[in-house]
Amino acid sequence: MFRFLLSAYCLVVVVRGNQYDPHVQSGSPWFEGWYSRISETTTGDSIAIVTGYFPGQDNKLADAGAYTAVVVDRGMGKSIVVKETNPKASEITVTAAGKKVSKNPDFPTPPNFVYRVGAKDEFYIVQEGEHQHVHASYDQGGFVLDANFSRPQPWGEGGEGPEGWVGHLPILGLHWFVYSLGSRASYRMEINGEIITGTGLAHQEKNWGKTFPKSWLWGEAASGNTKIALAGGPVPLGPITVPDAFLIGYRSDVLEWNFHPNDPALYFPTIDACNGIFRVEAKSARRRLLITFRVEGTTRTNREGFFNVGGPTGTGFLVDSVESYRANVEILAYTGFNGDKLVDAKNLTMGAIEFGGDFRCDEEEE
Repeated sequence: MFRFLLSAYCLVVVVRGNQYDPHVQSGSPWFEGWYSRISETTTGDSIAIVTGYFPGQDNKLADAGAYTAVVVDRGMGKSIVVKETNPKASEITVTAAGKKVSKNPDFPTPPNFVYRVGAKDEFYIVQEGEHQHVHASYDQGGFVLDANFSRPQPWGEGGEGPEGWVGHLPILGLHWFVYSLGSRASYRMEINGEIITGTGLAHQEKNWGKTFPKSWLWGEAASGNTKIALAGGPVPLGPITVPDAFLIGYRSDVLEWNFHPNDPALYFPTIDACNGIFRVEAKSARRRLLITFRVEGTTRTNREGFFNVGGPTGTGFLVDSVESYRANVEILAYTGFNGDKLVDAKNLTMGAIEFGGDFRCDEEEE
């Protein structure tokens, strides 16, 4: 969920690098947050870890200045477990390489940071190079999670992320950086006295900036060598808003495709949150990618596969989106002058899809 686009942060020199480390606050409001989801697990569970905060802005926010959540989807016919808290931003301690964050990430250096909530270690992230450990404990229901991540699969070489050159524009209000399309993960959970251990494949990313936009879409799925990640919607760029702007990355045993402003493309989305469907066609000069996320059985009155999640707004973290980890994902890739030569076709399960802001089903906005 906590996955994607915004910031007043700007680089004057266009370079590529790893943006997973903490950033220096730029303006107000301003937030940053991290998101990981473990899918294709040995247990069949899908596990997400979400956190973010508005540093130093407790006195300016009418609502929560920070957010933590762990989501466990145990599959069809089973309940979705959502554990979350809204601590104050002043309860968050963030260090980079053991010191107070005083500069933005430098690009050659591997990530090295600690993000900690409260004084009792109820929630923390420790990142040392390619290795990450997350601990989350919630008193209600006796829930404890410890997860380890390693061997990340980067979006691109040299710390390249989804945004391309547009990520360096000073008018961009939100940033989305995908640290890994497929890290190796192991975990141990305790839920109401039951202990569950397993392994899986993990998507990991970061957001930072002003707030999430008025509406947005986000999705990801991974299985074996096949990974897909995307985010988009109407993107505010200074005084204008660009409609139907998307960032997409697709990896398989056949293709390694990116769609971003470095290679201009047109996007044709179909958004039907009430029926759990999102479809987008990305089309450039000689490439065409058709992606469909579908949460089967979803209707206006049957929202079993969806859950609410908090996101950053101008007044703090509020429930402003819905997600599902039960999407079937169909991917069709074409090449050729007319985009009519099928070169790859994949179907994935346990895909994640988020309808944010005004893209939610109107039943969920009431």
